[in-house]
Amino acid sequence: GLLALSVALADEGSGIDEASIRLFVNGVDRSAEIVFEAGRVTLAGLDLDDRVHLVHVEAADLAENRTVFEWSFEIDSTAPFFTRFLPADGFRTAAHSLVAEAEFGDAGSGVDASGIRVYHNGVERTATARRTGSRVVLVIENPAPGDNVVRVDVPDRAGNVASRTWTFRVDRQGPTITGVVPELGAIFADHRPVFRAVVSDESGVNHAAAAAAVDLEDVTATATF
Repeated sequence: GLLALSVALADEGSGIDEASIRLFVNGVDRSAEIVFEAGRVTLAGLDLDDRVHLVHVEAADLAENRTVFEWSFEIDSTAPFFTRFLPADGFRTAAHSLVAEAEFGDAGSGVDASGIRVYHNGVERTATARRTGSRVVLVIENPAPGDNVVRVDVPDRAGNVASRTWTFRVDRQGPTITGVVPELGAIFADHRPVFRAVVSDESGVNHAAAAAAVDLEDVTATATF
């Protein structure tokens, strides 16, 4: 939105010479746009970009004594950004201890480290997280089976907040094998039987780790999955 600048002027002697008031924003004279009322100079309707801005005000009293006042402020409307997070979204694990971490940055006013918040499955875990520079780390002990959700909120010094949510799945149950052909105890005359089985798992089967053996002999190379 549009911004307004305001500064109070006072003089205990001869009084402010209203015609002497000058106001500059980033070196540009905006005096023709100011309003001086009840001892206050106001410049409204400013549309400024994201950066540091310098304001310069000068005024004199009716005895021609002059004063100058300057101040700067920063506009930052862009939220921080995330550069990396672990584990990757959708990661699957059987581990009983897991490290979740996020790295972040900010191109404007800088990250407000005191406002960083960390959540695991909707429960705030900020107090047990470790924050170092542009990274926050949370050690999750004994994560529950199923989907686990991690969220990190990172504010900057201007109040903009970036949030990142990602999920990892804990699966400590091995795959299930069903539909075995031939059935246990079957008798047949074919010297080249075909063996089949259905392998399923809630979090997915790792085909690269699958193996097959007949009479304790590895036949993985001739099997299809």
